[in-house]
Amino acid sequence: MKKKSIMKILSGVLCLTMLMSVTAFAEAGNQKAADQKVNQVISVSEDEKQQEHQYITEEGTISSVEDQGDYYRVQIENDKIGMIFYMDQKAFVVDQKSGKRLEAKDLKKDMRITAILPANAVMTMSIPPQTSQAVGFIIREDSSAMDVSVYDDALVNQDNTLKLNLSEDTQIVDAKGSDKAFTAADIKNKACVVLYTISTRSIPAQTAPEMVIILDDQAEAQVPPVKEDPKYVPLRSAAEAKGYKVEWTSNQKPVVLTKNDMKIELTIGEAEFTFTHLTKDIKELDRLDKMDLSPALKDGYTVVSSSFIDALE
Repeated sequence: MKKKSIMKILSGVLCLTMLMSVTAFAEAGNQKAADQKVNQVISVSEDEKQQEHQYITEEGTISSVEDQGDYYRVQIENDKIGMIFYMDQKAFVVDQKSGKRLEAKDLKKDMRITAILPANAVMTMSIPPQTSQAVGFIIREDSSAMDVSVYDDALVNQDNTLKLNLSEDTQIVDAKGSDKAFTAADIKNKACVVLYTISTRSIPAQTAPEMVIILDDQAEAQVPPVKEDPKYVPLRSAAEAKGYKVEWTSNQKPVVLTKNDMKIELTIGEAEFTFTHLTKDIKELDRLDKMDLSPALKDGYTVVSSSFIDALE
């Protein structure tokens, strides 16, 4: 009898122990999940904070420079697919060797340049891509290195790979070309382009940069101005409203409009466009036509004159 009582007591103790263990495990699991959620929120917040300062670069050799009147069309070639930039006449251009501010008209074929763009810059899906949102252009020297990052109070970049030791020879400018004499205080906690040639092998590497270009609160996307008369309208929305399908293809004929058996091909910066029928028995209606204004990029979108849209069937 005593043995049975002891067994009952032991069974009760065992059940209670298991229940307490399960409860503790559940609480630990809930706490772990809560901690992970907090860490995730913190991580996302930090990522969002860094995203505000992110810039990308595209380097290449200029293959063509075209004066389009109100803006310039500059194409570069590189080991990837290259890129086409639409630049305002007063776009920020700096010569690394001389440190002088230049203009779009000073860019020449075969120059090596680096374009700086926001990480979320709008660009076409053509080959090569086209954009009007570069914030600056640097004419580069072959021996130089470059870093684009946010620099903290100690003038160390986000990746902890480079620390700046400013010297009297360091040129500090902003992407607006301000006349202000900038100091180290203006660089702190700002996104900057740093150009340098020699650095130490320490962690982080240290350098006395040749030039620092401040991007934060200074750089604005270079958007070619659009003439108001006749008025430009967004191509895609206006053409789709008339039943056309709009798609990008290649750089030579980057925009294609199709509807039923009709096909229109046009190129940004060129007033001429082709109009063809896919039906063989009306090929005689195919023609090369010309718009009153060349298509352009505005805020990353293709725009055309309203008269072109009005003429669409």
